[in-house]
Amino acid sequence: MVTTCIRKFVQCRAELDTVLANAKAQPCPYCKRRGTLNGHGFVYGYGPGSAAVAVTGRRLYCSSRRKRPGCGRTFMVALARQLWGRVATTMTLWALLNALLKGQTLYANERLKTCGLSLRSLYRLRARLVFALPQLRTSLLACCAPPPSDSADPLVQLAMHLLRVFPGDDPVRSWQMQFQTSIEFRSFRHLDSS
Repeated sequence: MVTTCIRKFVQCRAELDTVLANAKAQPCPYCKRRGTLNGHGFVYGYGPGSAAVAVTGRRLYCSSRRKRPGCGRTFMVALARQLWGRVATTMTLWALLNALLKGQTLYANERLKTCGLSLRSLYRLRARLVFALPQLRTSLLACCAPPPSDSADPLVQLAMHLLRVFPGDDPVRSWQMQFQTSIEFRSFRHLDSS
């Protein structure tokens, strides 16, 4: 029996509604039981390029109430334009990588000045990417070989490789849809204390 799991990232709000409509037919990602998933509210964050609060995901609950066979855990399905658990969007992260590709500093890039994040937050986001480089490069290598690069900066090499695998205006979003995992792996708690 093939079990298809619910995706962690979807493209738009309509797909979030479809996930909820089909939740009962899908297995829980933890206990693999079907028929136990219920909607458990929306996840709110900031919309792209604005300070307005918008829906960025949906929580689902594997019901263990009233003798149901579920595991009782919740999980989230997020919009692919949002970085997992972060205020920053994928366009902000791509602007950061694009600034490095062009040889600009984070401070000098005009697009990063208007993204709504402080310079310190941008440097912390950069540090998280550096920490995740081995996993990211390994995943990209499974798709295709990296392009030749004159730069010794590993983030510039990552940006070039991302652009080769996912050509377009938002390769970070494409990454999250393709691999169904956050481009910024979640084990960065020790970096947030700085």
